Amino acid sequence: MIPSSLNPNDVGLCARVPWADKLIDFDHIKSIEPYFYLNAYNVTDKRMENFNKYDMTVEHFRAASAFPFIYGPYELNGKSYYEGGSLECLNFHDILSLHPGLERIVVFDVLGHEGLIRKPRNLYDSWVLSMIIPLVRIAQANIDLFALRHNHGYSRENGAKADIMIVPFDIDEEHLPNVLDWSYSNGKKLFEIGYRSGERFLQGEGACLLPSSRIESKSSVF
Repeated sequence: MIPSSLNPNDVGLCARVPWADKLIDFDHIKSIEPYFYLNAYNVTDKRMENFNKYDMTVEHFRAASAFPFIYGPYELNGKSYYEGGSLECLNFHDILSLHPGLERIVVFDVLGHEGLIRKPRNLYDSWVLSMIIPLVRIAQANIDLFALRHNHGYSRENGAKADIMIVPFDIDEEHLPNVLDWSYSNGKKLFEIGYRSGERFLQGEGACLLPSSRIESKSSVF
């Protein structure tokens, strides 16, 4: 689990997501209906890259999961990669380049909860928070920056190119201290929270995305 010998020549602490090829059916991803991407930062060429569902393998997944210090850069086709989210949490610019003319952009704001910024329970929790706290602020800034600088606002009624619709995750206060735990029980709980959040969104602002009302529209979901 922790292959690092903690000497100055190590570039990461953990094994490179060894469970990925056992839990993810990459052949099935190629046949799903929606567009699907993983983004990673090409350290060699200093640019963001998007891996599409047709080319995606466990190697691309590991390149897109190579968070600094935790895994170290991942080598793929002679290039070194870091996780795209470590530099750009929401890949707005590239998705609009690939799919121009979108009318709506739906963002599942998994990092926007202020409760994620808190005092740690122990050393392990502190280590996890060292990754998450910067990403919370980066994700919030990415939404505002894209809306104000590239999209001309949040709403097409007010002159924006596309409507930006935010799906908040309503996490119970008592669960917040455990929300970053890597455990089955937490994963199950977060799935339930995400499902309920999606249902509430579709009953309100997101009702326009239901099949009966989107015949003439194009939307993208992150």
